[in-house]
Amino acid sequence: MADNQHPGQSFGESEFLRWLHDSMPISKSALVPNGDDAALLSTTDRGVLVATDMFLDGTHFLALQTTPELIGRKAVAANLSDIAAMGGWPQSVFISLGIPGNTTREWIERLMIGAAATAREFQCGIDGGDTNSWSGPLVVNVCVTGSPHWRGAVTRSGAQAGDCVLITGKTLGHSLETGRHLRFRPRLQEVRWLMDHFKIHSMMDLSDGLATDLPRLSDASGVGITIDAKQVLGIAPATDSELQAALCDGEDFELVFTCSKADAQTIVKRFPFECGIRQIGTVTAGRGVKIIPLTGEPASSLAVQGYEH
Repeated sequence: MADNQHPGQSFGESEFLRWLHDSMPISKSALVPNGDDAALLSTTDRGVLVATDMFLDGTHFLALQTTPELIGRKAVAANLSDIAAMGGWPQSVFISLGIPGNTTREWIERLMIGAAATAREFQCGIDGGDTNSWSGPLVVNVCVTGSPHWRGAVTRSGAQAGDCVLITGKTLGHSLETGRHLRFRPRLQEVRWLMDHFKIHSMMDLSDGLATDLPRLSDASGVGITIDAKQVLGIAPATDSELQAALCDGEDFELVFTCSKADAQTIVKRFPFECGIRQIGTVTAGRGVKIIPLTGEPASSLAVQGYEH
């Protein structure tokens, strides 16, 4: 990590960088240890997956109400979820911090400890980044590289008419009020199992809510999608308020994907993970997303929208 110190402000960057060098995990793809001006990574002939997200105090977390370990965890886990959504496995993590001038080194170390624990859980390293002190709120930017599955990367554009639409997880919604948006587990192991055994046609993760993310998949693939409100709810009560939460709350970080009907039936029957999986709809010809309401009436256009930053 490089250090760029704001004039008159310091939390002990030099000592912090030495601590990072000694404390952070190193990925198997890193050909030199953390500490140079750039990382040197090995690649594969299948290409390299790259995902990046910026997390802002007041938008993605509340620094005064959240432990620094959980902030670091969420920032890394959300990027790992993006790698999972492409059918891959993470390799290297890069973390850049915009640090408020009154922040203690101990607090930032705790943030990085949370980030490192999540990276280690999925066998990837923290191989670089940057730190800046400034007068604004905390900013955490994470970039993750990953290796595509041997089948290749899965995109949003491969859904086919006749496919089934499935999602991981037993329910959606209420992620913010329950704190799940800070503690979710990226579905990397689940994706590895799916990719090893089945042909997944399209996939993405649910960060902004099903009502926003599913139309993106529909648009990218040039297909229509019809979902069933009762199936969307999963184990949640079949009420309009619960449906609104499941469709619109966002920050679920589950995966939505499409595959053939035969594969979908086998996946639902044999899925070995505790998080659960279920079919919520089908892919059709045409465009747009429709929903069969809780009353069972004919499907109509999905009118609600998920979270927008």
